[in-house]
Amino acid sequence: WGRVELRHFSPIGRRRRHQPERRQDPWRVIHSAIGGVVNAGSITGTRASGVALLFAGDSATNQSTGPISGGKFGIYANAVTPGVVTNEGSISGGTGVYFKDGGSVANLAGLTSIYGALDGIRIKGAAGTVTNAGTVNEGGDVGVYLLFGGAVTNRSGGTIDDSGLFGIFVTGGSSGTVVNAGLVTAASEGIFFASGGAVTNQSGGTIESGGGGILILPATGIVTNAGVISGGSSYGIRLGSGGTVVAQGGGTISGPTVRSKESGGASGCEFAASQHFQMCK
Repeated sequence: WGRVELRHFSPIGRRRRHQPERRQDPWRVIHSAIGGVVNAGSITGTRASGVALLFAGDSATNQSTGPISGGKFGIYANAVTPGVVTNEGSISGGTGVYFKDGGSVANLAGLTSIYGALDGIRIKGAAGTVTNAGTVNEGGDVGVYLLFGGAVTNRSGGTIDDSGLFGIFVTGGSSGTVVNAGLVTAASEGIFFASGGAVTNQSGGTIESGGGGILILPATGIVTNAGVISGGSSYGIRLGSGGTVVAQGGGTISGPTVRSKESGGASGCEFAASQHFQMCK
């Protein structure tokens, strides 16, 4: 067993140990062999996943000429191993990339995209790492959803765009880390940490939403800002259990809601009305 490589378009079915012939499979176009999948052609699974990573050590590399799509998942990794995906093309599905045991996703610069009708990227089971320099978007819930904590780096030129709830959502009892130099935008919350964490919004970075910009609770949060953080109908930053906001030169934080103290907060919070964010110490 080794890599499965698709260099040009051909309908590929399941690969079996004693039956190497290829055929169309509406559930999964490719079951990975040990070592993973390299794609430069076109992969479409109409019902479940375009690519399924099933063995320890598997990875998927989607090259610039390679669209991968699935009815349920573009790329799926089961609970045997952390998933590893590198994308230079386009990946789409009900969830674009779905890992059941942690893993990492690198969406490289250029005309790269990961799209999910529900979630763009969802990583559960263990911590996830996402690096984005292209576009991650979704039409339902969350752009990048880490259910066991982890880290997201959105590089300059990168966009994480959510038309449903959250641009980035990190939960599961583990804190999250976001470093943003691109654009994170959402309908409800730009970034939401449900177990505390830290956000660094670098110069040139924008975090915005129709609701709140950044929400961190119930644990303490740290936000360092040299870019733009904006809440459309609510706060720019809300630290529900205290924390620290470091406003660097050139950064702006805005939002119409004034909060003098969060109920149940672990520490006193002073509000800087002119900047529309909650300063917690």
